[in-house]
Amino acid sequence: MLFAAQIIEQPGNVDTGNTVMDFLKDERERGITISSATISFPWRGGHRINLIDTPGHVDFSVEVERSLRVLDGAVAIIDAVSGVEAQTETVWFQANSHHLPRIIFINKTDREGFCLSKIFTQIGLRLASSNARPIQKAFFEVRPLAAAFNECETSLFGKMPWLVDLATLDLITRHESDVHHNLMLPFEHWSADPFFRSNARAPLDAIISARLSLVEAVAERSDDDEILETFFEHSAQGETFPAPLLMKCICGLTNSGKLHPVLYGASLRNWGIEPLLDAITRYLPAPAPLSWPVDANSIQGVALVFKMVVDERKGPMAFVRVYHGHMRAKSNVINASKGGLRERISKILHMTSGESHEIQIVSFGNIAVLLGLRATTTGDTLLLPVSEVEFVKRTHSTASPSKASASYPEASVERYCLPGIKIPEPVFFRSIWTENETDEEFLQTAMAKLGLEDPSFKYEKNKESGQMIISGMGELHLEIISNRLLRECKSSKVRLGPVNIAYKESIGRGSLFQHSHVVDREIFGKRLHAGVNLRIFGGSSLDSLPNPCTDTAFDGDRGSDVAQHAPRQDLIVETANKVSFGAHFVDEQMTLNIFNISSVELQEDLREHVEIVLTNGPLESFPMIGLHVTIERLELFVDTTRPAIRAALSDAIREALNTKTSIFEPIMALRIRTPREHSGSILGDLSSSSRRGTILSVTDETRGDKISGSTFGESASQKNPIDSFSSSPLTYCIIEAEAPLAALSSYSSHLRSISSGTASFSFALLGYAAAPQQCRGVAPI
Repeated sequence: MLFAAQIIEQPGNVDTGNTVMDFLKDERERGITISSATISFPWRGGHRINLIDTPGHVDFSVEVERSLRVLDGAVAIIDAVSGVEAQTETVWFQANSHHLPRIIFINKTDREGFCLSKIFTQIGLRLASSNARPIQKAFFEVRPLAAAFNECETSLFGKMPWLVDLATLDLITRHESDVHHNLMLPFEHWSADPFFRSNARAPLDAIISARLSLVEAVAERSDDDEILETFFEHSAQGETFPAPLLMKCICGLTNSGKLHPVLYGASLRNWGIEPLLDAITRYLPAPAPLSWPVDANSIQGVALVFKMVVDERKGPMAFVRVYHGHMRAKSNVINASKGGLRERISKILHMTSGESHEIQIVSFGNIAVLLGLRATTTGDTLLLPVSEVEFVKRTHSTASPSKASASYPEASVERYCLPGIKIPEPVFFRSIWTENETDEEFLQTAMAKLGLEDPSFKYEKNKESGQMIISGMGELHLEIISNRLLRECKSSKVRLGPVNIAYKESIGRGSLFQHSHVVDREIFGKRLHAGVNLRIFGGSSLDSLPNPCTDTAFDGDRGSDVAQHAPRQDLIVETANKVSFGAHFVDEQMTLNIFNISSVELQEDLREHVEIVLTNGPLESFPMIGLHVTIERLELFVDTTRPAIRAALSDAIREALNTKTSIFEPIMALRIRTPREHSGSILGDLSSSSRRGTILSVTDETRGDKISGSTFGESASQKNPIDSFSSSPLTYCIIEAEAPLAALSSYSSHLRSISSGTASFSFALLGYAAAPQQCRGVAPI
């Protein structure tokens, strides 16, 4: 695309590692996209295309998610030889959840060994799309056809592949002298050539027939009376149907998801790229205004930050999509997601991946980079006020912020916040450490930088052991993160521990314990004297728990990618701990007399202390989860101090949990798409003792027939579900299952192996369940 738009002089090649969009070291070394890259370029007709290239690997789904959040439409690129690959499938279903209009581009049609009918079958089955329709008629092998008419040497059309745009009937072929452009001829210029009309088998007949099929498909899906009336008028002559009306209807159906136009080409040869760019501007939607009204008298612009990059010279770079008005350089903006925090835009850049140029303003619908924002992060909403005074007046704030104030009242700006970007919880972790304090400072800086850029990367220091833990979405993700940290700290001695699973500790759902404890001892000459009575409950009520199966982000054409089943009774889904206080927690006057603080201030102090205590469980020092700690009553004495209360509280919690805690492991909800012939192997593998999986359901993707998970393994007399499934006449199927994350190590490569690369999967954290006894003794986090 960049070569066709004359942005670059030579087209990039993944095999040689010189692509513009994949410019990171790891991307060029591995030949994969790891981080989404953005570029903006003009196209003919006064259009500007903002292009975001996204990764496809499941470990980098957050990069895809935050890119899809700000897109108006997408182009799905399918290899003509390989067909629909697992990565394409995964991203396609993510795009479904955002209801993104899509165009399909079948690439590498210059190679031998591809079959268009096979590719369209895969699109229907693997992408669950019955709306893919070619809007071009392509002739890839023209020499045998040309030779039959003795036109091989005399006609341009017998020398190289060509295709016809079925909407406009323009013919497109490679230009022999201009490498940047294709040769495009209107219908009246090429249709009179003898090559197309000299025989009953002439290509013109096939082209007109293909156009008539497209018109029929459009009329069938359209609710426009004008389309239907015109269709009946021209039903016998496909070439006479008005091109503007056909393009208008294709655009409307594409935007509503009722049609996925299919185009052909060979990007390495710059063939078919110009028609693709034309199709993007014709059929994908232009930026739409916000669905809620914006007071134009107080707000000039609204933008969403979807990506952060930290540059050594430029500092934090905020990639934004403007949803209303504009953003201007050297202007103050309000971060509505940070409670009205004031920020200042120093510069605005248009990006060409690693290169950029400065602009003064970025307008509605466009993507650009803002410099100078110091506290803004991914998912934040930025507001550009007409004037700060006018903004305060119109948002009904009771008090205008003074020049010394850093933010506006939160209530005045929170209603302007755009939907953010969902960041799933990381499930893999490893330890990282340095040999001295100086190196640790370098490491902390590198982690902070990476954490700002990649919100799915987390890092924290264990408050008791002092060990630094980094975590990510998958094994490859964590490997990429680790390599980057080592490069960032190349002058420092940084060491990495092995990749581990994020185990937790808890007492299980529904468990209830009460405990009282009085501490009366002397430490370093200071007496600690206080008592506490508390109650610990395992988990919240079942009704209050979110259901990750119905809350999943993996929505497809046929509904949720993860099965919608009732939550398991033994599963801890709500991992956050809660702290509350009894009705007779403490006497207010006594608190004032002894500590000179209110009971509310004392509660906040103790709440923070409980959270610290629960970061290390009594078994293997894993974090405690799913606990509700209620401090019923404090027992205070004349010599009671706040440290004494903390000590009594720590002792009481540890004594109460010491013999009642179990290790819990993350349980993943899996959705696997596989051809029928590999289903038996996959089901058998998931059901094995090494995987410890539970099959929930198997669904025929074409018919929607489901074998319920409740029929599996209920009695020894029942037929083996694997046998019954394999004998059914299914083509593609959906397997929904649960399995511990610890049993899914390297599952992606294993699934590719047992399915010959045809199966794909997605997974999401379902919750935490009690782990088997052998998990004791694993390295603590």
